[in-house]
Amino acid sequence: MTQQYDKPRSALFTNRNKTEENHPDYRGDMELDRATVEHMMRQLDNGAKFAKAEISGWKRQGQNAGPYLSLSIKPPYEKPNQNGAPQQNNQNSAGAENRPKPMPTSGNNGDTIPF
Repeated sequence: MTQQYDKPRSALFTNRNKTEENHPDYRGDMELDRATVEHMMRQLDNGAKFAKAEISGWKRQGQNAGPYLSLSIKPPYEKPNQNGAPQQNNQNSAGAENRPKPMPTSGNNGDTIPF
């Protein structure tokens, strides 16, 4: 049975199929919620060449996959101005109300994270 999660999950696992030097050391999947995708689209619509997101990672141990990195991807942090509101001085900003909260992540290759 597939588990249902209410927040997006992302993880990087050691690439067990690496046979060449130019193959990636880690592989995984990334899920993004609507607020993060919309924030990234606003950046591109406002002329950015590349959309930017904040990535955080935690070392985890999977039962089947071994060690991996559990990831959280969200809009970049914006330092609040003197009024406590996020600074809106560049065209790639998004309000704090659109920032997704950090999320637990799952494994790859059928691995399950015990959160």
